[in-house]
Amino acid sequence: AGGVVRRTEPAPALCEARSPSRWRRRDDAMYRVQKTEAVRLFKYVKSVDISFNPFDASSTSARELWRRLSSPRLVRSNPNAQLKIKTLTDKTALPAVDMKFVDGSELKFDDVSNTDVAALLSEMHMGAAKIDNVWAMEGKDLDDDS
Repeated sequence: AGGVVRRTEPAPALCEARSPSRWRRRDDAMYRVQKTEAVRLFKYVKSVDISFNPFDASSTSARELWRRLSSPRLVRSNPNAQLKIKTLTDKTALPAVDMKFVDGSELKFDDVSNTDVAALLSEMHMGAAKIDNVWAMEGKDLDDDS
């Protein structure tokens, strides 16, 4: 039932140009949640793999995502979630993020160099909320062994 969604560049309908090479999601297209809801939705995340060159300025969003997902509040809410960091030494390598959820679905971002960290978190929250809604309709719970 889980699938892989690969994002190589933002969808133009949800984005607006900031400059010719940089896209920014419109605020009305963001899936924003309160902190308490973000903590609850993080329980649906199984693992997040972040790869980036720490000395490259284009890795800012990947580093910031790592910082935010490493917060004590999120770690306490889901101690089983694995946050894997791969530092790249190749200057041409693009920062990437791979998110896996408890239902087996996956979000892959091949290049997050021009992606705002809020857009990455928005995608993660949308994926988790989708699972939450489906499981609620099926009567499943995170505490179930299914």
